[in-house]
Amino acid sequence: MDKKEILSLSFKGDASYTKIDAILDEIYEQLEDVESRITVRKKVYSVLVEILQNMCNYAHSEYLSGYEGQQNEKLTVFNVTTTDTTYEIETGNFISNDYVKILKAWLDKLATLTKDDVSLLYKEFLKNGNLKPSAGAGLGFLEIAKKSQREWVYAFEPVDDEISFFNFKVVVDKAPKS
Repeated sequence: MDKKEILSLSFKGDASYTKIDAILDEIYEQLEDVESRITVRKKVYSVLVEILQNMCNYAHSEYLSGYEGQQNEKLTVFNVTTTDTTYEIETGNFISNDYVKILKAWLDKLATLTKDDVSLLYKEFLKNGNLKPSAGAGLGFLEIAKKSQREWVYAFEPVDDEISFFNFKVVVDKAPKS
C-alpha cells in the first residue's frame, strides 16, 4: 500500500516542550483538514502526544553536548504519514543504555497483551500507580497501546557504552477493527 502525502509532517531537532506544543498544534490543524472522523483524530492525536512527551522526557541530551553547536539539546526525529487505511508514526531519539532493558521489556510485554488486558492494566495502573517502568513512560506506552493496533516496530541501536538510538514506529487504523 502506497503512503500518501495527505498528512505528512517531519521534524528533526531539539525536543523541548515549546517545540512539541507548536508541533502538536500543527498536527492538530492538519488532522482537522484531512480526517473527518473525530474519533480517529483523537486517537492519532493522543498517540502523538504520548510519543512526543516520552521523547521530550527521555531523550538523552549529553550525547549532543557540543555537537554542531547544539549545547545539551535532545536530538529527536519523527515523521507522520498516512495510507488509505492507517496513520503511521515513526520516531527516533537517543536514550540512556540504562533505560534500554527496561523499555524493551515493557514494550515486549505490551505487545503480547490483548486489548482487554491492556484496558485492565491501564485501570490497575491508574488505581495503584506502581506498574510504570520509569517515571511515567509506563502510562504513556499503555495509552499508546490502547489507541493503536500495537503494530509496533522498534529497535535500539547502540551508539557507545552509555547511549543508544531508539527507533519506534506505531500504526493507528483509520477504521476500527471488527
